[in-house]
Order: sequence, then structure tokens, then C-alpha cells
Amino acid sequence: MRPTRVSHVAVKVVDLLAAEVFYGAVLGLPVSRRWPAAEGRGERALWFDLGADAFLAGERAAAEAPAKAEDAPGLHL
Repeated sequence: MRPTRVSHVAVKVVDLLAAEVFYGAVLGLPVSRRWPAAEGRGERALWFDLGADAFLAGERAAAEAPAKAEDAPGLHL
């Protein structure tokens, strides 16, 4: 079966504010959703509208987070 569309693309970012400036201000993608951080300070994720019911998810990651193993299952970071 061939995919007919993309639902979303997820990227890990260390700095959500910088990601919002880049994807929002530079590339012109509007923020469609903000996800609050569990600890109640700031946000853990931003969704940017890509059109056609698709979105780019910018997920906050710690600067020291380990890299994903190349042989790990799934396509998410």
C-alpha cells in the first residue's frame, strides 16, 4: 500500500522559541497548537500548520538527550 498523504512530521528541538521563530517567522508556518509542559512552565511542543490537514510537530528535547539508535523501530525521533 502506498501512502496517499502525510499526517505529520515530528522534529526534536532544544529551543522551542528559536524553532517558532524559524518555522513561524522565517518559513511562514502558523502555530496551530501549543502543548504545555508537564511541570507547568513553558511548552513541551508546538504544532505548525502545513496545510492539507498536515502539521509539523516541534517537540522539546533536552540538550543532553541521547541520540536514537539507527536500528530502533518506528519513524519518530
